[in-house]
Amino acid sequence: MKREINLLPERYRNIRQRNRLKRLKTAGMIMMVISIIASVYIPLFIINKLSDESLTVKKQVTSMKDISEYRIMRQELEKDVIRRQKIIHFLQSKGNEWSKIISEIGQKVPEGMELISINFTNDGGLKISGQAQNYNLVAQFLVNLQNIDIISEVEPASINQQENGLYGFEIKCNMVNGSDKNEAK
Repeated sequence: MKREINLLPERYRNIRQRNRLKRLKTAGMIMMVISIIASVYIPLFIINKLSDESLTVKKQVTSMKDISEYRIMRQELEKDVIRRQKIIHFLQSKGNEWSKIISEIGQKVPEGMELISINFTNDGGLKISGQAQNYNLVAQFLVNLQNIDIISEVEPASINQQENGLYGFEIKCNMVNGSDKNEAK
């Protein structure tokens, strides 16, 4: 077995070992300082990153809400366009029929009476306004309207004597096939 012989005085003998211990202590201190700094800055960095991501997500959610509102509005507009196209098609198909009805009504007007307006109501019926010289002419016109095949029900809405001596009237008529609205759908 070999023994080391060291002729240096005692205080110089362990310098290498002491220097190694100093370096280890210094390295430990540096690691501890780095750990403390990292434990402070890494959470701050992560929080900053997460807030940036949060803003991005909020923008995307807002954008998606706008897109969904746009889609809903677009669907409503498409439904409205389809509904209007159906109404236009219905009116075009019924054009000749309505002109025949108006012509028949005009033929049923007795002498001494004049029609002011014929309006089509939302429920598919008719509203007829006019003036007559007396009540009997209005009653005769009501009977004449009931004799038109396509009219199922005739109802006087109002009859009033006007200042000029004539009797103003409004008559509501229902059509035989029910509401034309149902046919338009």
